[in-house]
Amino acid sequence: MEEPQILSIPIEDIKIDVSMDPRGEERDHDVIERYVDNIDDLPPIVIDQDNHILDGVHRYEAHLLAGRDTIEVKRHRMEHKGEAFILSVQANATFGKALTTKNRRDAARYLYDRWGYSDKVIAKAVGGERKKGTVHTWLKDLKDKWKAYIRETAYRMYEGTDEYVDKDTSKAIPLRKREWTQEQIAEHLSGPREKALGTRTLSNHIKYRRAELKAEKERLEEEARAAEEHAQAEQEVRAEEQPQPSCDNSDDAPAEETVAPVAIDESAEIEEPAPEPDIPTPDVNQDDANAVEGDGQKEAKTADDFIDVINQANELADNAERDKHTESQYMLLWLGEKMGLDLWIANNDGSKKYNGKELSSLFKTSPLPAQKYGEALETIEYIDVMWMKDDNIVAAFEVEESTGVYSGLLRLSDLKIVLSEPELYIVSKKYSFRKVRQEINRPTFKAILLSNRCRYISYRVLVGKYNEVKQSSSPPDDWRQILDGIAEELL
Repeated sequence: MEEPQILSIPIEDIKIDVSMDPRGEERDHDVIERYVDNIDDLPPIVIDQDNHILDGVHRYEAHLLAGRDTIEVKRHRMEHKGEAFILSVQANATFGKALTTKNRRDAARYLYDRWGYSDKVIAKAVGGERKKGTVHTWLKDLKDKWKAYIRETAYRMYEGTDEYVDKDTSKAIPLRKREWTQEQIAEHLSGPREKALGTRTLSNHIKYRRAELKAEKERLEEEARAAEEHAQAEQEVRAEEQPQPSCDNSDDAPAEETVAPVAIDESAEIEEPAPEPDIPTPDVNQDDANAVEGDGQKEAKTADDFIDVINQANELADNAERDKHTESQYMLLWLGEKMGLDLWIANNDGSKKYNGKELSSLFKTSPLPAQKYGEALETIEYIDVMWMKDDNIVAAFEVEESTGVYSGLLRLSDLKIVLSEPELYIVSKKYSFRKVRQEINRPTFKAILLSNRCRYISYRVLVGKYNEVKQSSSPPDDWRQILDGIAEELL
């Protein structure tokens, strides 16, 4: 890195890149006002060769507030963005408002997730007092996620299952079994997070993943067997509970008695039986006849009633799923409205009712400009809920309760192809996180890296956030922070 230049430049040339600021969009206006009072005693701000601020956002804001046309800067020529971010973290720690523990933790995770620096380098960057053990704790979930990705990718490449997406070209490449050697796979996967991914380590990754898949298959088979046994047991119980058919239609027919054999004296004189008297045929009432006939149909009616009960239960379950779908849409629309965002609801869902009122009457929604989305509009306009800002879609939500998750992912994938900016979410109670992740890893979605933009929100967590915001005295203003707190990665 070259020695920095100190010079004065027009303040309008200064640029702010939030991703390179360890404080993000945080601003302390008391600090800015204090800097205005001492504007001439402030040290230069730190910028890179492209005039992006690396340190001194509060000093820059103070110059703007004071009406200054120029600002003194210390310009560094950076070879790598990772080095620039490290310099930004270290510079922010030496002057002005101190970085919080959260700022340092977020910076550590960004350095690992974006550029894959080691624990040692990150610990030194975010503060010399931070031990490697603390940094390791901060990064544990990211490392576990990366290890899972390495195992899955290595396994797929080695076994030739499905296809994989090339990390450089983002193209899906079909595979054949044993087409790639372990040396080639190690070379392909080697990067900043795995400085020297040896073949022995790679072999362990493949074996581990193979064992995981085998255990998962056995678990699913065991669940299927248990479900089949449970269904069979229920069927046997139902069969026992159904009335058994009788030979005599009369409910009062006596049970058949067993008659003991009688010894016959063949020498005795056999008496002729007395003639039976004529018994008049009674008049049969038609209602009684129908009742007798109805007794014969009891078993059939009982079976029909059982089928009706099953159908009613299925209908109730379907209605419950639809209610959960509508409730989730309502909560998402309510949260978006509270944060001052424009709203969109699927074309066919505006007439849905929540607490007796149509969703379209509860929220003001915005139209989608046809010229912006082209042919994809026919798909996008059926996305369940979207948040918009300045006519731009910032977040799109597919609520999957009464329909299959695959169709929702298709709609979100169409939106991603047309617009790369919106954040995408699957919200569900019926479909588990594992099911959604399984669907999003289909080759259709892997080819466009949909899982990089799409995250999962469970119905339970959404309800919790809705209740939390509802009970809060002040509405949230950062929609990203709301979603980051409740969404799970699907990578």
